[in-house]
Amino acid sequence: MARVDRREVIKAIDERENLPLVLASPFSDDLEPVRILNIVSEYFNISIKDIMSSCRNAPLIRARHWAMFLMRRHLRLTLAEIGKVFSYKKRVNGRIIDVERNHATIIHATNKIEGWIEVYPEESQLYEFFKTYIN
Repeated sequence: MARVDRREVIKAIDERENLPLVLASPFSDDLEPVRILNIVSEYFNISIKDIMSSCRNAPLIRARHWAMFLMRRHLRLTLAEIGKVFSYKKRVNGRIIDVERNHATIIHATNKIEGWIEVYPEESQLYEFFKTYIN
């Protein structure tokens, strides 16, 4: 899978809104959330920008939930840390503000994926697939 070029993403953040804030910090040493976002993005064939957006269509939500679940389960990030990862910039009344997803969103996403893994064999296989790339 192709790696995310951090410089290109930072440049894109400067030029556009509604991109993940975790990628905006040039001093961040922790690229593991970015790696998970890249893996999920490649698998679902959805851009990281779209996964991180506020869009609510089913394919984006599914990819976003998987990314949140994998960050919680494999990176052991706190709910607040995952909320910061999934923050995005939004234009409101001509000003750009930072919108951070709260803990309830992350809990809902992780519970939903855990339920899918228990019930649906294809989701369990997908989890095994993701584990091979994360570990």
